[in-house]
Amino acid sequence: MTPRSILIVEDDKDLRESLLDLLVIEGFSVVAAGNGEEALQVLRKGGSFGLVLLDIMMPVMDGVAFMHAFENEFPHLIGTTPIVVLSVLAGQVHLPDWVTDAVAKPTSLDKLVELCERCFYTLH
Repeated sequence: MTPRSILIVEDDKDLRESLLDLLVIEGFSVVAAGNGEEALQVLRKGGSFGLVLLDIMMPVMDGVAFMHAFENEFPHLIGTTPIVVLSVLAGQVHLPDWVTDAVAKPTSLDKLVELCERCFYTLH
């Protein structure tokens, strides 16, 4: 795993690129995927991340389907790789117990950076 590495899974291109730019400026190593299937492909190719920021509503493969596939394909990462749901549906969708946090969009960029920092400080 690359220190302070984040996988962003977000279908909104503008938001995805803004998050990527912000987190890189804050010193994180970031890879972005446009949907759950793209994120799984990154992980299958050996991508290793200290945190996953996950949207729920996405085309091709939504966040709920991604979480099921993640749990089935990468059970060794459950509990060691924080998953933070970042979605307008945060609090409205049943999430697995192993999801670290759920944050409603929109959220302030400062709050998001603080959450990322906390995930790395607490779990790594």
